[in-house]
Amino acid sequence: MFCQNHGKCAVSDLIKKREINDPEFAERRKQTSKRLENFATTKNTNSQVYTIPVVFHILHLGGSENISNEQVFDGIRHMNEDFRKRNEDTAAIVPEFKSIAADCEIEFKLATKDPDGNCTNGIIRHYTTST
Repeated sequence: MFCQNHGKCAVSDLIKKREINDPEFAERRKQTSKRLENFATTKNTNSQVYTIPVVFHILHLGGSENISNEQVFDGIRHMNEDFRKRNEDTAAIVPEFKSIAADCEIEFKLATKDPDGNCTNGIIRHYTTST
């Protein structure tokens, strides 16, 4: 419970301390931040969304760890929201990273072919004691 209530990233404090003690670091950080902001706001007109086929390997003993296909689909949905910056919590991005948060133009989908060219649904279940 403590870690869930903590909620503060130590990076912010460390950066502020370093900026106070090292003016050159502060200036370099300011310049880098401006370049990253410019990069993040400049849309590449030749942009293309890259789709990456993925395979989920579910290790299970036949119990609740053998998650449903729906849970896998939901995981893919969350990954796509995050990588396309379409998730609802973008307002909660740590201030130090807000200027570089961007749509990565990457989407994931379950693979439809295995390495041998056979059809697959992208979900492979392994019954094992190594869960």
